[in-house]
Amino acid sequence: MHLRTRIQNLFEELFYTELSGSKRLRAGILIGLLGFQGVSLLLIYLLSSEEYFRLFSSSIALYAVLIFMVIIIIYEIIAWHFTGKYTNAGFTRTHYSAYLATFIEISLLSLLLIFIIRYSNQVIILQSPAALTYFLFIILSILRLDFKLSLFTGLLAAFQYVLISFIFTRDPMTGNEHLNITNIQYLGYGATMITAGIAAGFAADVIKRNMRAAFNSMYEKKMVIDLFG
Repeated sequence: MHLRTRIQNLFEELFYTELSGSKRLRAGILIGLLGFQGVSLLLIYLLSSEEYFRLFSSSIALYAVLIFMVIIIIYEIIAWHFTGKYTNAGFTRTHYSAYLATFIEISLLSLLLIFIIRYSNQVIILQSPAALTYFLFIILSILRLDFKLSLFTGLLAAFQYVLISFIFTRDPMTGNEHLNITNIQYLGYGATMITAGIAAGFAADVIKRNMRAAFNSMYEKKMVIDLFG
């Protein structure tokens, strides 16, 4: 029993060290993907500006998306820097810091959608590629290696997206009569986000359990070798 506890404690120590690296990797991937997304949207706009203006009356949506990309990239760079800086100080072991970071990321995207709807008086942004960025955050939550956190990401994204949809599709200034979109579609999006969060959570849990099993096996083999030579 004492040996098992020792193995467990050692695994937790090494796991949190590895988790810090995983968080930095996630931040780096997110920076790269958001940068790629921003450049891609800009190129699409330049090549299809006429189609864009048939959907939006001004360039506010494009500018807002690009500004969001810059803000979230700056945020992730800061997170990437401080995650590495405070790893040895135990900062990354703070359980609630990951939930706070997730809340900030999802809420920034939701604020972007609200801003675009308010200033363009159009809800079509809720059906655009920009809204699919929620799934990017959900997928990358796997690298946090925490089932509950992935589930939280999916639930939060679904809640904020559906809430925004319900509020603004009922607003006469931003109605969706010309889009022929129903609330069932928004609920479907929300349900898919929750499902994606559950799937990401299972993937994270499987990775963590496999890491634990591999570590236990290696440690026990090492103990046998040390004992018998």
